[in-house]
Amino acid sequence: MPGFDYKFLEKPKRRLLCPLCGKPMREPVQVSTCGHRFCDTCLQEFLSEGVFKCPEDQLPLDYAKIYPDPELEVQVLGLPIRCIHSEEGCRWSGPLRHLQGHLNTCSFNVVPCPNRCPAKLSRRDLPAHLQHDCPKRRLKCEFCGCDFSGEAFESHEGVCPQESVYCENKCGARMMRRLLAQHATSECPKRTQPCTYCTKEFVFDTIQSHQYQCPRLPVPCPNQCGVGTMAREDLPGHLKDSCSTALVLCPFKDSGCKHRCPKLAMARHVEESVKPHLAMMCALVSRQRQELQELRRELEELSVGSDGVLIWKIGSYGRRLQEAKAKPNLECFSPAFYTHKYGYKLQVSAFLNGNGSDRRKFSHQYSTLKIQTTKRATSHATDHITYYFHLPEVLKFQNVRDPRFSVTDSPWSESGITLNWTSSEGQRTILNHQIPPSPLQPCLGRGPVSQVPSRG
Repeated sequence: MPGFDYKFLEKPKRRLLCPLCGKPMREPVQVSTCGHRFCDTCLQEFLSEGVFKCPEDQLPLDYAKIYPDPELEVQVLGLPIRCIHSEEGCRWSGPLRHLQGHLNTCSFNVVPCPNRCPAKLSRRDLPAHLQHDCPKRRLKCEFCGCDFSGEAFESHEGVCPQESVYCENKCGARMMRRLLAQHATSECPKRTQPCTYCTKEFVFDTIQSHQYQCPRLPVPCPNQCGVGTMAREDLPGHLKDSCSTALVLCPFKDSGCKHRCPKLAMARHVEESVKPHLAMMCALVSRQRQELQELRRELEELSVGSDGVLIWKIGSYGRRLQEAKAKPNLECFSPAFYTHKYGYKLQVSAFLNGNGSDRRKFSHQYSTLKIQTTKRATSHATDHITYYFHLPEVLKFQNVRDPRFSVTDSPWSESGITLNWTSSEGQRTILNHQIPPSPLQPCLGRGPVSQVPSRG
């Protein structure tokens, strides 16, 4: 081993340094022929290479002329040094000879675990290791009182049969672990248990209420047909298809027959009641025919025309005319209709006693056509237009194709619009009138967008 490599408080003198390793000599020896001194280990390594000359003056060496130098060793061991753990925080300093004694008590010195575990740690960390971390430490279980090593205690902890624990099913019971298995299988009210009939698992608290409603619970036939027991869920099918004593309704129940008898007797009832059943069927067909006619009539009243033709019959015309005379500006409205399938929506209203300044002068001669349009055009909102015309005329809109018209499609079909007026007295009048495109009529003929008035 070469010289001492420690942190000396003072720089060692040159004569105390080994010429071969340059450090204070450890176990120094002296060559008596020349007086040079070396570390014993350093000189042995040098001579082992086969060179038997002094490293300093190259004079021949003789093993018999090499002796220990105790006086020099005393001087080296008296050099003051710092603890080898000074960088870790140890503040000890003293002669080199006292270093080993200090290391035997230094709290920063690394020592093996006294329990002979593989760990090596500083002396100050040893107590915590022995108490908490050492796998070979001895521990005593607080529940059963048994003594374990650290490794065995970690395995024992959490499975000790004497430890008091709560039920895993969260029923609130607390007991020793060794009694937990018996409690979970036979005593716990929250344990799961399979149903005897359907094999599904339920909490023990609810198993009894389930069994009363279990679809697989065996039940007898209520008609006592002699079949025996069957699953509850199979009972409706048995009563419907298999039970010979089940009461069934007559096949003509929808026609009005209310007869009810056992299934075996139903064939006889049907055979004996042909005429009553036939009469019921005829009556049912008659009622359905009347209902169908009524539905068709209502459908015709509710249907909205989409071919540009309106046939409007005003019921109770005489009574409504008297009401119009009594109430100024009384207006009658027709059903809505369309110019074509995806066209404009229109509605006709009639002033049966005239309107405004023409009241009574043109008695029941004025009607109003309201055009409510929702156009597929850009920059335009819905327009609500009212156009007035005389009943004896025919209102007919020509197809508008004008460069100023900003709507993507023409508002009217090629065939135009025909309005047929029929009063309750049977008088029918055809309204026919042509409206040419004009910028003054915003929906029928449009000018530039900037000239179109806003109607909201």
